[in-house]
Amino acid sequence: MVVASDISQELDDTTGLQSGLNVLIRANAIKADALKAFHCRLADLVIRPQVQHVHWADFVEGIRLIESGEAAAEAKLADLRALLDRARWRTRLGFSRGKRLAKAFF
Repeated sequence: MVVASDISQELDDTTGLQSGLNVLIRANAIKADALKAFHCRLADLVIRPQVQHVHWADFVEGIRLIESGEAAAEAKLADLRALLDRARWRTRLGFSRGKRLAKAFF
């Protein structure tokens, strides 16, 4: 079972790209967003704490970020328990998600 945490920010609206460098930065952001979406699709459960208001280099908000992550994880506990129960039964029956993913992507 895979549990992911998505703390990324949404893509901003960019109506005023004024230079080639801005276009390259935007293209990189779109690529990163597509990769994030791919990884989230592979996860059985994705926890998304509300941390988009904090800049990635802001180290002052640490306690609030941890509390936000804990609240988001607690909100998903019922889903996690259900997934664990289902995974236990699949393992007992011989089904393995890891084997299926390995065959699909490698």
